[in-house]
Order: sequence, then structure tokens, then C-alpha cells
Amino acid sequence: MGATLLLKKRAESILNGPWFVGNRENLILLDTTHEEQFQGLLRRRPVLYRDGGFEDFKNIQEIKETQHFLDLVQTVAGTLGERFNISPGLLREKDLTRCYPGRWKELTFSTVFLTSFANRILTGTFQFEAIEKTRLEDYLTHVFERDVHGKGVVKAEIRKTSEDWVKSIESDEIRQQHLLAFSHFSLDLFEQEYGRIPPGEEIDPRYVRGLLICE
Repeated sequence: MGATLLLKKRAESILNGPWFVGNRENLILLDTTHEEQFQGLLRRRPVLYRDGGFEDFKNIQEIKETQHFLDLVQTVAGTLGERFNISPGLLREKDLTRCYPGRWKELTFSTVFLTSFANRILTGTFQFEAIEKTRLEDYLTHVFERDVHGKGVVKAEIRKTSEDWVKSIESDEIRQQHLLAFSHFSLDLFEQEYGRIPPGEEIDPRYVRGLLICE
């Protein structure tokens, strides 16, 4: 019980820190499973979120995995705020007219990362600005190759580009590992969302996640 209460205190500390600023509404910016996991820790009796439901912690390995998860959230939030001046306030105020998603509450850490990373490939600058829909097909052609089933998978050199970029902005080895884990998580999500779309098929940005796209 003591270990789970420490996890709760750590989660509360991150929530009340400089990025989330104590506003639980800002937790919606976490990706879906991450938000559920974080919210579970804030319960009066902290619980583990797994396989779509909540359950009690059963062993030390689950405690360690959750500690790692909290480290990842704190590192990503800190990196967005300290290095790129991206905050919940900025995301709330962003003009999302003619954009998908069109509400700040539908933006997530992975959307911010994947959109900024796409801009880095397209323009050379890591910045959270919407991708024009007209550039989407060219971008997908650049980052995807097709497997034997015709599914789009992120090219190995694109994943390496992401890894090299993370290493270039973060010298601390532990924080670097958390950022690398998050970049892999984000690219996997991108692959799941966009890799299923056949080449040349028009993409309706209302039905895919991962990028902020504007008309």
C-alpha cells in the first residue's frame, strides 16, 4: 500500500507542476491510455489501468512500470515546456479554424510530437504548426514503405532520424531514454492510423489521429 500511495503523490506532484499547473482538465492532453493510467493513480485508492479496465497493483514489477510511466510523462511535458514553449495555455489559444482536430481537447502529446516532427522533415524546423492537407500525400510517401501485405510502415531511416533528433536535444541519458520511448510510441500510433490507408487514396482528416491538419 505504501508504494502505491507514493505513486499517487508523485502523480499529484506532476499534476501540480509547471506544465499541468494543477488543472486536471489538462490531463486530457495525454494520449488516451496514458490519461486513463494517470487518472487511475489520482484515485483515493490508486489503481493500475490495464487492458481497458482498472485493477489493484499486484507486484513490484507493476510498481516499477508505473514509476517509469510517470518519469516519461514528466520528461515529455518538461521537454515541451522548457525547450519548445508548448503549454496547455498555448494549445487552448491556438487557432484551429479549418483544422483537424478542431478542438484543443482533441490534441495530445503524440499529436504535438508527430506534427512537429513532420514539420521538421518538411521544413527543417521542429514546430507545432498544422500540416497543409495538400502536403499530406507527399509526406506519407516520404515516411512510409509498404510491407508484404501492403500496409504502410515507417521507414527505418525515419525512425533513426527521430532517434538522432532526440539525442541532439537531450544529453541526459535517462531523460533521453524516456523521450526515445515516447517517440517510438508516437510513430507506432502514426503507423497504425495512416499505414492502413492505401497509396493514393484521399485522406479524410476527420477520421485519423496523430497529425494536426489544415484545409
